[in-house]
Amino acid sequence: HPVATSTVVCSASDDETVRVWDTRMQGNKPLRTMISGHDDAIYCCRWSPDGNWIATGSADQRVTIWDARQAKVVCQMRGHVDTVKSLTFHPGAFQNVTIPLLMSAGDTSCRLWDPRIEHPDLLYSFYPHSG
Repeated sequence: HPVATSTVVCSASDDETVRVWDTRMQGNKPLRTMISGHDDAIYCCRWSPDGNWIATGSADQRVTIWDARQAKVVCQMRGHVDTVKSLTFHPGAFQNVTIPLLMSAGDTSCRLWDPRIEHPDLLYSFYPHSG
């Protein structure tokens, strides 16, 4: 979670789920489990800077944005041709409408997305790596 004092974390798994945990709680019960957003293993997850969203990247070649409180899919971004293995939000995301909000990487490409709308815009693709 982006708030330094928070004890809430998220995890991604090859069982196609994302879970939100409170590290203060004993046992193995997550606060929320997010399902039905991917069709293959989830390799990465990242909180948005405001803590309201979680982005996930998967072997199904998609990036999914989840509402962290309701555990529901907000939108999905397609465009990679292989596993999405890394993603991050710009630190100023959701504060300035001119900032590309999300970068995803996989298949030797990086893509900048604007996920603030129902059908996210791909702002830019570049291929900085060869393998």
